[in-house]
Amino acid sequence: MKRAMIFATFIFIFLLGINGADAQPLPDLIVTKIECAPPQSKLSITIANQSNVPLPKGWRAVADVFFDGRKTGHIDLGRPTSGSIQPAGGTANYLAVFDIVKPVTVKVVADPTNDIKESNKTNNTKVEKLKPCGKVGLPDLKVVHTAALPPGDLKPGQGIEFKVTVKNIGEGVAKGTVKPDGSTTPDGYMIDLSLSKEPIKDPVRPRVFTPTFTEGMLLKGGRISRTEDLAPGASKEYTASVEIPKDIKPGKYWIGVSVDPFNKVAEGPPTGESDNAVNHGVTIK
Repeated sequence: MKRAMIFATFIFIFLLGINGADAQPLPDLIVTKIECAPPQSKLSITIANQSNVPLPKGWRAVADVFFDGRKTGHIDLGRPTSGSIQPAGGTANYLAVFDIVKPVTVKVVADPTNDIKESNKTNNTKVEKLKPCGKVGLPDLKVVHTAALPPGDLKPGQGIEFKVTVKNIGEGVAKGTVKPDGSTTPDGYMIDLSLSKEPIKDPVRPRVFTPTFTEGMLLKGGRISRTEDLAPGASKEYTASVEIPKDIKPGKYWIGVSVDPFNKVAEGPPTGESDNAVNHGVTIK
């Protein structure tokens, strides 16, 4: 019996040694810092490969960023602002495009899709509460051009192409609803096109479609919901196919353009929220 126990112990130690020899060391990514970077209140993220093993050749990975529990976007870990996580023990800093414009809880998840095999996947997430840390550049949306095509008088039930050009005259990025990867988010500006006898005024509000004409109604097809980010000084022309109500009476009307009617974009100087309403006159015969 004693010999059998000694033999079994020897086999166990032998197998353990084989398994230990076969185990390959792996990289280990960890989010070490989440900060607000002055003077422009940008999000700064530091990630390290704390293993003694470099990342594999041809590696690709991202880190997801969440503001107050909602995904804001991601950063490419292969394009750091400084440093590199490629080598063993390497550290990299990423100055993200996301602005800290108010107190916010930021969560960063490194390699959320597990593209890199790691020795430890439980330390890839970090959460920090941040506040603005310097000058906060805010966007300012403004309609700079409108056009109804074809030009001229309109008829009840007629379909037209309405063009509106929006410009960001502020200092920060105006977030649209379409993300860089093609997905959409409700946390961006939209544009409503309404119809009324009286011109609309600021502050703007969301419009509601009705099958028959009512004052201030959202035109059929009149919500431009897919919009792009606008950098400071950038502009974008949008086109919507809208329809004039069939029961409308002849007369002079206004197509009201409401920029950011759901108030998803915090706007600043020079005009802030005071110029989001623009009116385009039309005649219906």
